[in-house]
Amino acid sequence: MTLTFDEVLCHFLLRQSTVPYFVQIGAFDGISGDPLYQYVKQGLLKGCLVEPQGDAFKSLRATYTGIDGLHFKRAAIAPKSGEGILYRVRPGTPGPDWLFQIASFSRDFLVKLAPRIPGLEQAIITEVVPTVTFDDLLAELPAHPSILVIDTEGYDFEVIKLYNVPTRKPRIVLYEYVHLVPADQKACIDLLIACGYRVALTGGNAMAYLPD
Repeated sequence: MTLTFDEVLCHFLLRQSTVPYFVQIGAFDGISGDPLYQYVKQGLLKGCLVEPQGDAFKSLRATYTGIDGLHFKRAAIAPKSGEGILYRVRPGTPGPDWLFQIASFSRDFLVKLAPRIPGLEQAIITEVVPTVTFDDLLAELPAHPSILVIDTEGYDFEVIKLYNVPTRKPRIVLYEYVHLVPADQKACIDLLIACGYRVALTGGNAMAYLPD
């Protein structure tokens, strides 16, 4: 039987004497398809929510109004802190609910989805966003994260490498598996297994956890 993220996270929470700390990369609005939303709203997790898109970041902060223990960072994770160009979909573009969640440093990533969404290529715009390294981000936080959640539209393996998982070793890692090219899918899983994680695929995501 394949474990789900909720099963692993609930098991982990039950064994903690304090509220665990998380970092979520690509948090969007905090609700849409978000695996942490219910736990954060109930005060079961504290953490840092990172989102580069300006309008989504405003929605994210509104989602968690009044919730203590949260740190909000408008930025994209990158090798250097500064600025970067993000490709995203123009607000108001007709399409599926997830359309505005797709944003990437790579325009080609969005173009690949064009056959599924008429007019998508013409709706791609750019946004200059702040970038931050994990070293700089983690220096701002009050606790070492035990949970790392990533949803960065094909950039997830790069984020895992930038996080330096072999050294920092969060207890649980959840990332979007489906948008990685096959070579990166395998390389990412191999890296996590080599670090002692068990890995399970759950839909379009992959979950890695350190066994008790």
